[in-house]
Amino acid sequence: MYYETFSNSVNQVLDIATSLADNYGCGYIGSEHILFGLMNTEDGRSAPILREYGADNERFMVYFKKSIDPTVILP
Repeated sequence: MYYETFSNSVNQVLDIATSLADNYGCGYIGSEHILFGLMNTEDGRSAPILREYGADNERFMVYFKKSIDPTVILP
């Protein structure tokens, strides 16, 4: 947990974002990491809305990997 004043959902988003950043060796947590956290938070309101507009982990990861490695070819 990050701060006692944050809700459980916010802490979950930050945990997921931090995990993604750590797994890919990013030295920062940026908006792309936060977006991934929002997409994957079980109790949050954002995930269903993002899914409704076509966001999914597979598509996200293609663009995310491209953002950290310019040699990745986009579909």
